[in-house]
Amino acid sequence: MISTETLKEYLTFMMKKYPCKIHNKLQKGDLVTKSWGLNYLIDNMNICDELLDSETEKRKIVPLKKIYEKMNPEKLFAYLFSQRRKIIPYSEIFNQNLGECVEISIAVQLLAQTKAESYQILGNLELFKDLILEDHAYNIIFTKDNKAFLIDAANPLWNEKKEFHCNYTAPIIDINFKEGEIIVPKEWKQGRTYLI
Repeated sequence: MISTETLKEYLTFMMKKYPCKIHNKLQKGDLVTKSWGLNYLIDNMNICDELLDSETEKRKIVPLKKIYEKMNPEKLFAYLFSQRRKIIPYSEIFNQNLGECVEISIAVQLLAQTKAESYQILGNLELFKDLILEDHAYNIIFTKDNKAFLIDAANPLWNEKKEFHCNYTAPIIDINFKEGEIIVPKEWKQGRTYLI
């Protein structure tokens, strides 16, 4: 089992080594890399506040399901290609409800960083061990009692009827430092391997 301090030290080390891949505190004016040379400009630190309600505020939680339901990945690529810009304000994408993993993880980070220590990771997701490896964005959030969770708001868990079951909020139990793999309990694996 990895200690919280060791995990934080590792994330800090990786953030210095790969400053475009790991963000601890997004600030106005920061650029977040999408791919194909495209970047999102963080232009409004409060853009995601519309997703908060009295319950999420009281419990100091990030409304992961609301973020997931707001973002529409189908229209995102057509919009991005039509823009022919290398830098797009994040609020422009968010206000049009466009997004997949990077856009969703930015929303999670903007809300989480006001409540807890958190990181946005632009890493990889491997599905079913060596079958599919793709760029993927997700978050790591530390709770007040110093427990670390891998949050993949873009890929919730579904039940047998293909209905939303729960958010993917897996406890982090270790890291394979050589491979950069985040280790979660077996019941949270779901054929997924998250890499930094």
